[in-house]
Amino acid sequence: MIFSSLIAGFAQVRAHKRLLVIFYLANLFFGSLLLLPLRALMQDFIGASTLGARLSGNLDMDFLFEFLKYHEGAVSVFMALVFIVPAAHWLATLFLSGGAFAVFAQDAKYEAAFFWGSAAKYFGRFLRLGLWSVPIFALLFCVQFLETGLQRLLWGKDPYQNIVYWGGWIKVGLRALSFLIFGMILDYARIHAVLSEESAAR
Repeated sequence: MIFSSLIAGFAQVRAHKRLLVIFYLANLFFGSLLLLPLRALMQDFIGASTLGARLSGNLDMDFLFEFLKYHEGAVSVFMALVFIVPAAHWLATLFLSGGAFAVFAQDAKYEAAFFWGSAAKYFGRFLRLGLWSVPIFALLFCVQFLETGLQRLLWGKDPYQNIVYWGGWIKVGLRALSFLIFGMILDYARIHAVLSEESAAR
């Protein structure tokens, strides 16, 4: 079942290469909005720092502290981008997914008018779905803290080191599972909105 679904998925990708290009270019654009300013900051700083030669190996904390000290203003601007660009990327992905879901639902080939028209048509309800999903995301994200509560209940405030270590890995697994389940819920909600023409996001 899984392999047949993967094969069908790859076949759909081959049949809709233009959609793949659109999503790739969108991700490249937003990735560049973050990486190009960081590259410019690093390039400017490394030219004036003797620590630049030590960057070919592992992360050098001396370099990091020196960079943060002498580029404090630029780093604060970059940190603002770290919050703004992912939010804009999320909105752009919601917009594009409306066109993609419509194309797949109609089992049609890519046509610019249909794709972009559907993207605009479903963007409003997808945005409302995204906002309604925030409490669900918060609830699923809090699942990882069940491990912390159970650890505190069974071993108190000062558990053994191996309990803390394996508990950390359990928390990472629960966090990853929460992201996966949240993504599935939001994806299936968008698919349902397209297939049933449901407009009530709640």
